[in-house]
Amino acid sequence: MDFLAETFWSRADSVTKVLVNLSVLGAAAAALVKLKVLNMLAHRYTSELTCRHTPLPDGQIVFEADYVVRNSGDRPINLATITLQLCAATHKGILLVPDDKQVLAERICAVTDLDKPGLFRIEAGERSIFTLRCQLPHLDAVVFVLCQIEWPNKRPPAPYVGMYVAQTNAIGKGEAAAT
Repeated sequence: MDFLAETFWSRADSVTKVLVNLSVLGAAAAALVKLKVLNMLAHRYTSELTCRHTPLPDGQIVFEADYVVRNSGDRPINLATITLQLCAATHKGILLVPDDKQVLAERICAVTDLDKPGLFRIEAGERSIFTLRCQLPHLDAVVFVLCQIEWPNKRPPAPYVGMYVAQTNAIGKGEAAAT
């Protein structure tokens, strides 16, 4: 009788070992699908740029650009630096392109800046706004704003290139169109 009970339990043990191993493999496959196929480990974000200018009574121009980085993923995003550059426009054939040799204003926001706590860690569903404010003697009708994100220990993504066109009927009002 003991022999039959021992045989039964040894067979049941071998069957349950197989079931446990299969469930561990299934869980590992499900985690792999969730993390890799659904790209859960990637940093997902969206960004947008809004620009405006205001003429001053002395003829100078105050220009503002707000670069918004919004975390659309499930993981926090840690940034190292954000660089905002206001560049003049130049022609490349019939195309308008930023002239990186004519930088009108530049702002570099770094994680080491003590006056900006919390801007460089963006939790899921949150956003951070980085602003370039400058006073210029004049503003060309077309300028470009280059926005560059840098991650700690990672290759930077392509820059966000925004074009700002001051509308001729709105120069006195400080309104403009940004794309």
